Amino acid sequence: MNKILSKMQKAFVEKDAESIEKLVDDTDFSKNGSSYIEILCQLLKEEWHIKHEDIVSILEDIKDPKAIDILYDIAQRKFNYYIRDEKYPLARRCIWALWKIGTEEAIYKIKLLSKFDDEDVQKYAVKQLDRLKD
Repeated sequence: MNKILSKMQKAFVEKDAESIEKLVDDTDFSKNGSSYIEILCQLLKEEWHIKHEDIVSILEDIKDPKAIDILYDIAQRKFNYYIRDEKYPLARRCIWALWKIGTEEAIYKIKLLSKFDDEDVQKYAVKQLDRLKD
């Protein structure tokens, strides 16, 4: 098993935010990125670390359809550690990542987000859907 993947899994089980931060920052996910999809998706669900934006960006780069459901879920989720004015601070990044994945299922999830009950999330989704028309 990949040493980095093993370290990520150990940090996940131990809820070691510091190790996760270091691993996310120092790992080149462009090589064998798909082998990290499961742990990255699991980490995205957790609130004990603060690397959500980075993980969404990594998933965007990997473009693996296995990340579609979690990106959709996270776009609708609030995280307490954000200080910004946005209620759904990861929505824009998740919608962009879904658009980059670009499968029919990913586009469908963006369409669902265009009807979400937050106006900002709707705007992000509609903007991405409009890009498909160009």
